[in-house]
Amino acid sequence: MSELTLTNNMKIVSSPCTSTAYIGVPIFYLACDEIGHFFVEGPKADSEILRHLFPRMSQFKEAKWILISTPAGKQGSLWNYYEEGFKKHKRLTAQSDSLFMNPLVNKAFLKREKSLSLTLSSLTALTITW
Repeated sequence: MSELTLTNNMKIVSSPCTSTAYIGVPIFYLACDEIGHFFVEGPKADSEILRHLFPRMSQFKEAKWILISTPAGKQGSLWNYYEEGFKKHKRLTAQSDSLFMNPLVNKAFLKREKSLSLTLSSLTALTITW
């Protein structure tokens, strides 16, 4: 686990993608990068991880979360939130190619990746709630 303490004593913490990583730690802002690939603890690891993390946010009225990932099929938490996202009030849901979502991504890298795979690897899905 890595952490950076800000001048207001808030901490930015990076942790492994496990359901026990943040036990007892309050979370104001949760960012899950590549949540479509959280399969370390099993096929439903993403759902279990979120089930354990969301209660850590309950003490903050304005708590926010973001899920960012390349898709890993039409399954799991990312897919479920993406599917319902367009129908939820105050939820931003987006899908686009990687360069649109992050123009700093190296174009040559994306071209190599695309030539290696016929999957949706060049797409990024994003769900934010507030």
